[in-house]
Amino acid sequence: MSNIVVIPDGGAPARSGKSDMSLFVTILIMTLLASGIGALVGMQLVNQTRHIVLEEKREKDVPPVRALYEEPSSIVALKPIIVNLTGVEKAFVRVQGSVVFRKDAMEQSQILTSQIESDIAAYLRTLKVSDLEGATGLQNLREDLDQRARVRADGNVREFILETMVIQ
Repeated sequence: MSNIVVIPDGGAPARSGKSDMSLFVTILIMTLLASGIGALVGMQLVNQTRHIVLEEKREKDVPPVRALYEEPSSIVALKPIIVNLTGVEKAFVRVQGSVVFRKDAMEQSQILTSQIESDIAAYLRTLKVSDLEGATGLQNLREDLDQRARVRADGNVREFILETMVIQ
């Protein structure tokens, strides 16, 4: 018997519906599997590319590390300063900080530290509670105390560091 079927009407040979359906399901499953694998591989490649680009950008954006002070320096902690504020009878402020001295000014550091502490206390007595409120008040206080320390020490102070401030 041969596999060739001759149809006299010119119509299509009759096939079984079961084999057509299984072929269709097989092709559909293979297509879905291929598209799923392709999507996963594509997402993986996109993630790898994104990580590489971000790492290169971070490397370019990071400035080289430099020393804050190029000359040798020494830090001296000040005693806590507690004074009354003007305007309100029972308002007190407590400020604690440190001063960064140049190395060549360390022999005078005790004298300068005492003078800076008394200048800070005198300055704080002139302030009101409203002068110290908010981020702007804190920034102004830091700048003013830094400037006063530098002026008092005739350039031997590099920076005044405000460590704590409490208003009560």
